[in-house]
Amino acid sequence: MYQALAYATALGLSDAHLVYARGNEAATSYVIRGSGVRVHAHALDHALPPAELVNQVNGLALSIAGRSCLTTVGGDPARLRAL
Repeated sequence: MYQALAYATALGLSDAHLVYARGNEAATSYVIRGSGVRVHAHALDHALPPAELVNQVNGLALSIAGRSCLTTVGGDPARLRAL
């Protein structure tokens, strides 16, 4: 949390995102008092098959950036390509 706050502060950002590999918990946001920074915590599910995990990461990228960064080729997580 502190590192995300430090980067956001140094870059003058009002939002930062942390990605944890710990399950299916819903995304949570924390407003850091006195900083004006909101840190959004996202969890990835390690129990998913590789292709589904890549899709979960891709969905997270969509929600953060508003567009997809990577996709699998033919559903094979070893074959990634940029969109």
